[in-house]
Amino acid sequence: MCVGQNDEILSGLVKGVITSCQTNKIVETKNGDLVNEQILNDNAFWTKMHSVASNTFGHTVYELNEWERTGNDAPRNMCSERAEDIMRDVFDIGQSMRRAIDAKSSESIGVNRQTQNTTILGMMGKNKQERVITFKDQAKKSLFSSFMGKESDRAADEE
Repeated sequence: MCVGQNDEILSGLVKGVITSCQTNKIVETKNGDLVNEQILNDNAFWTKMHSVASNTFGHTVYELNEWERTGNDAPRNMCSERAEDIMRDVFDIGQSMRRAIDAKSSESIGVNRQTQNTTILGMMGKNKQERVITFKDQAKKSLFSSFMGKESDRAADEE
């Protein structure tokens, strides 16, 4: 795969993620007409950019969104002074939770290179290079070791 193909694949990946994060919103124009526009949903984008190896990640994000939604409902359920305090506390806790999720997502865990769970940025930046191994360099060594491909094994481990 050459560098140009990697750029095309990366560009397609970015376009796909952005398209999947768009939501429809009805906007009123200056003349009073209602127009349906697609806008980027920041929360969907934030969620899709994480790579957390947990079967409860989706539920955790759901609970975080419900927590923030409940905080935003505070002005409807209490006086404005208390509501502002509650909203600020809920917002701060939500931001702490988001930073914790960001930190968990940026972890890179793995025993070896083949089973490594990388981050999204690591996956996007990974550049596969094709390796060509010739037997000319192996001519001085035994015929058996060149066919068994010790160099091939070493190159496969590096990928």
